[in-house]
Amino acid sequence: TFFERQGSDLYCEIPIKFTLACMGGKIEVKTVRGKAMLNIPAGTQTDTVFRIKEQGMPVLNSSQIGDQYVKVVVEVPKKLTSAQRKALEEFAKACGDDVPKGGLFKNMF
Repeated sequence: TFFERQGSDLYCEIPIKFTLACMGGKIEVKTVRGKAMLNIPAGTQTDTVFRIKEQGMPVLNSSQIGDQYVKVVVEVPKKLTSAQRKALEEFAKACGDDVPKGGLFKNMF
């Protein structure tokens, strides 16, 4: 099931790429009425919840409509190519992180 209902509000969880979480952008989100665009701000953390107004279920005996809440989960790559690893090592250096000689965290595990 994609949606979980709580009263007139709907809840869902969507995975997003690490790069999108870092740099920000837009994603298309499924709603009960079709699709909606959701803005993901730069620096979004995993488990951040966004609200899409009036994309939930109708409130009984009312003209009101509930909201949809979207929890994003940042996906971390399980495998990196050598080019991706090198780019992340450069990113870590630019952030002031201590990159061990021979590669990013190579000797830590």
